[in-house]
Parts: sequence; structure tokens; C-alpha cells
Amino acid sequence: MNTQRQIKSRIYIYCNGERTEPSYFQGIKDSKALAQPISIIVDYQKCGKSPWELIEFAIQEKKKLSAKKKFNKKDGDKIWCVFDIDQFFENNKIRMENAFKLAAKNEIFLAWSNVCFELWILLHFQDYGAIGSLRDYERKISKNLIQRGFGNYSKMDGSIYNKIANGQMEAIKRAEKLFITNCNPCDNPSTNVFELIKILRGLK
Repeated sequence: MNTQRQIKSRIYIYCNGERTEPSYFQGIKDSKALAQPISIIVDYQKCGKSPWELIEFAIQEKKKLSAKKKFNKKDGDKIWCVFDIDQFFENNKIRMENAFKLAAKNEIFLAWSNVCFELWILLHFQDYGAIGSLRDYERKISKNLIQRGFGNYSKMDGSIYNKIANGQMEAIKRAEKLFITNCNPCDNPSTNVFELIKILRGLK
């Protein structure tokens, strides 16, 4: 009889969005779509701050977690930063490029969306390939939610995941298709959030 305990890999997800991103990933954590064995730790930090500040924070957290034996690469543990590109890349290209290099050097994984996470949400409903803004996404998301009886979209909606979860597999396909042509963080629109989702769902 094998009595060896199966070790859960831990995925630490740090978001610089205060509500939408953490509630979405918490929804995955609470759902039955989660790959096993895996443990998700969701937190929002540096809310409203820059991607490079979030990356620097994640690097320090990784060191602290490793010292406390709460992070072990051999167990498959990973740290992901989830953030919007917004105007950060356009206004701070060198700093953003250096931050991405720093993340790679420290094995911090990045899930970004240009312009914002709402692009990923919209892809749960439809394809989208035009240059967009937060307002564009919010309007289109609201239209789709209203058609399904949920009312307008709000960034403060803590239950957004449950309202759109049945479109997640289609969102992955749509995001992958978009990524074929728009695979750079400076591309508007673009997102690689699907890479993190596939890991969480055991598809990668």
C-alpha cells in the first residue's frame, strides 16, 4: 500500500487589480474546474500601481515564501503576476521591458492583458480583435450580461466568474487565436491570461 502523501503544487497569484481579477481567480479556486492536485493562493497587492512594482513585490514574496518553506520549485510551485498593460508600456517602454526581463530571471510568470483584464472577460462571449479601451470592453460585456439576465457589468462585481464560467473554454480558444497575431504586451488588444487558466484547469 502506498501511503506517500500526494504533494499539491501551489500557484500564488498576485494581482494589482483590487476586485475583478482576484474575484475571478477566487471563483476558479472555489469551482470544480480546478486541476488536482493544485492549491491556489490569490491575493491583490500594489493595487493601482505599476506592473514593475507588482513584479518586484512578487520577487520579494518568493524569497520570503522559500525561506518559510512555503514555496518549492521541485513541488511545481509557481508565482504568477496578473496585471493590465494600460498605458504603462506606451509611457514606460524601457522600464516595462526591464521588468519583464527581471521576472524571467527570477522565474516569475506573467499574465497580462492589453488594455485590461476586461478583454479576457469579453472573450468569454465573443471574438474581439479591434483596438479597444476599458469603456469599449465594459459596454460590450454589459450587453452580453444583460442578454443573459445579469444586468450591467461592474468592476466591483465579486461574482463575475460565476456569471461567465461556462464560456471559459471558448475564451481560451478565442484568446489563443488572437495571440497568433497579437502576442506582444504592447499589442492592443492582446492577452496571455489563457496560459495561466490552462495551467489551473490542468490543460497545460
